[in-house]
Amino acid sequence: TARNPNMAPSLRSASAKARRDHATALLVGLPTEVSAHIFSRLDLHCLGRLACVSRTLEPSLEAALRVRAVEGGHWLPETLPPGEDAWLRLLLSRERRRVSPTSPVSAGSWHTIFVDETGNLYSSGVERVEGPDRRGLLGHGALQQPEAGLPSPTPIRSMLGVAIRSVAAGNKHSLAISSSGQLFTWGRGADGQCGHGDQVRRCQPTLVSRLADIPIAAAAAGGYHSICAAADGSVYTFGSGARGRIGHGDETDRHLPQLVEALRECSVVAVSAGYKHSMALTDSGAVYSWGKGKHGRLGQGDTANRLSPMRVEALRGEAVVCIAAGGHHSCAALRNGQVYSWGLDDNGQLGGGGGGGEPCREGGGSSQHEDSGQHSGQQPAPGGLAPLHFPPSGVGPRLTRYVPSLVKGLEGVRVRALSAGSAHTLAISEQGRLYAWGLCSAGRLGTGMGPWFDAGSTDVPHEVIVGAADRRLDRRGRDSGGEWRPAAERVAAVSAGTRGGR
Repeated sequence: TARNPNMAPSLRSASAKARRDHATALLVGLPTEVSAHIFSRLDLHCLGRLACVSRTLEPSLEAALRVRAVEGGHWLPETLPPGEDAWLRLLLSRERRRVSPTSPVSAGSWHTIFVDETGNLYSSGVERVEGPDRRGLLGHGALQQPEAGLPSPTPIRSMLGVAIRSVAAGNKHSLAISSSGQLFTWGRGADGQCGHGDQVRRCQPTLVSRLADIPIAAAAAGGYHSICAAADGSVYTFGSGARGRIGHGDETDRHLPQLVEALRECSVVAVSAGYKHSMALTDSGAVYSWGKGKHGRLGQGDTANRLSPMRVEALRGEAVVCIAAGGHHSCAALRNGQVYSWGLDDNGQLGGGGGGGEPCREGGGSSQHEDSGQHSGQQPAPGGLAPLHFPPSGVGPRLTRYVPSLVKGLEGVRVRALSAGSAHTLAISEQGRLYAWGLCSAGRLGTGMGPWFDAGSTDVPHEVIVGAADRRLDRRGRDSGGEWRPAAERVAAVSAGTRGGR
């Protein structure tokens, strides 16, 4: 075909099919253990393509993925988990999460960090706002004008030559993972959140020496703490221990990365850090949460703080594929594309679609100890209701959900990625469409709904039309002509910034 560009399309298609069928026949004729060994050395993209084009190769592909799991020291269930219908699909999904946990963009409270397609590291934002000094937040050393900051993404020169594949931006610090699995941190270090064994500010990305020999697969930056998942599934945390957010059974700060013993028997593939709480997802789809429990953000059925990771029992038996911890709420997406959320819902960030929720308890019941330093390893039933509290903004009663509830308004949408901010939530579908809901002020939802909508909030997910900012949408996400607009760009990754409080 390459030598004859004038060949008719039908003949080119037939020729490609013939070559594919011939190659498949050769592979099918090999013993399963031989073909499995060959396939186990292929990259994941090739394995996925083979699974799509040939059913006859499925036994060999399944065996190859099992070989990769064993060689990597990853645990596999003996039986198919609930909600799964095929081993090959399950194994492909798990391997995809293990080898591709990249996050090329992350939004913090005052800055954003980026990774381009070649692995170069960039940052933008400000280091000094209304007095507080955040020197080093952007990773460029001492800026001459920290108030002005960097208005556009600027390459961090000290990291040129180091290929970065994943980043995480916290309140006043940042993390980056190199292609070889090394962890770099910079920014505020007063609580030990940079993991260098001291409380010194780092103005440029610095290798975390304690983890230099441990390949890191995923990382998350919270308000004043950090979480890392190693390639072998173990979890390390460091930084502020207040409310138990680093999961070591106490409230003591850790200035060096420390293994989370409560997750030692789990194989964790993803982590997420809220402002004062943390989450982890295992390769079997189990979700764990710990830290501050106010507003039910841990999903444990109450508002108690948890000093060690506890499984979110309401999601037991569900095939969870991604998690996101926000400022005061959390969410998770299942393999079937459904999204569940829990925690504070004062601006519609849980996506209730106008229904559900429970009035927030402002005193009494199980919330009496949420900020008092008392903690619980149990899950007591919530106490009686206190009078409804109306936020100063007047958007309505503050609601909470203490256990995961289904996000409404995403029917027919299969969500594959999530990000939770302080008061809004973002989701990406399998088709690369972006959806947003929650607080609308300052244009944080990006829906182009106009100034009249900026002061409000929405609990119904709206599609964000990326790359078409000149068009306006009404409240129902339709343009002036009443027709859905095709997304101008497919979205690959998204990040929602958080700020503190509550």
